[in-house]
Amino acid sequence: MTLASGACRTAEGPLGPILYRNIRPSEIARRQAERDARVRTLRAYAKVHVTGPRRKAGFAEAIAVERPDRVRLDNIGPFGRVFSILATDGNTLRFLSPGDRRIYAGPPTAENLGRFLPFTLNLEDVVSVLLGGLPSPAGAPTVRYDEKETALVVRSVNRSGSVSLATLDARTLDLRRLQIIDPPPRLAAVLEYKGWRPEGDVSFPGEISIRVPSRDLTVTVRFEKIEPNAPVDEALFAPRAPAGFERIPIETLPPAPEENLPEDLPEGDAS
Repeated sequence: MTLASGACRTAEGPLGPILYRNIRPSEIARRQAERDARVRTLRAYAKVHVTGPRRKAGFAEAIAVERPDRVRLDNIGPFGRVFSILATDGNTLRFLSPGDRRIYAGPPTAENLGRFLPFTLNLEDVVSVLLGGLPSPAGAPTVRYDEKETALVVRSVNRSGSVSLATLDARTLDLRRLQIIDPPPRLAAVLEYKGWRPEGDVSFPGEISIRVPSRDLTVTVRFEKIEPNAPVDEALFAPRAPAGFERIPIETLPPAPEENLPEDLPEGDAS
């Protein structure tokens, strides 16, 4: 999330002027809203590496996102085989497992999303994070300057009741880190952002690393292709199961991303 659009110099750091040391919370919120308005959809392709207590796995992922509440994640194994599809059109959350010939379906609640994503947020906030932004605060955020990191730490309460701590570079306002505390004071997930670069008229990170302390789980997403504001077919978000698939309530799945990976994925990075 790059929010910079010009400001007065306030101090000089080793890597450049610290332009935003005294920025107001309302100004950060305004810049976030402006960025959100500039990116409505996303199509992307990434390589994903999962490290958990049982094993390591690598695979590719095709991503489609549309505000305010549409997501599709196709996980792709060796030889281009799609081993799972997670999709929601805002009304129904669907998880297709072609290998098992099953489709799991249910409401796209924060709890159900947490069965697949390594953090728990409302659907609209998941969309915002996937688009390189922040969860929408339920009230006014607070901001403090961290001199050691040359960074701003923005604390806000999310609409789901969790708390976000966003660390922004005080020179550029690039998002470095997003900590999700749920329930407070438990640290649920830490998202680290690297390699911000312009894509069209917005910036996106080249890599996101997601660490889940309670599960000893780390998910690293390295983007190979990013297309903000690309056209997205609405039918993608409501995939139909082929004939013969068993339909199962999504609540029967365990709430752990590592458990929802097939056993035959290769060790290490996706190729």
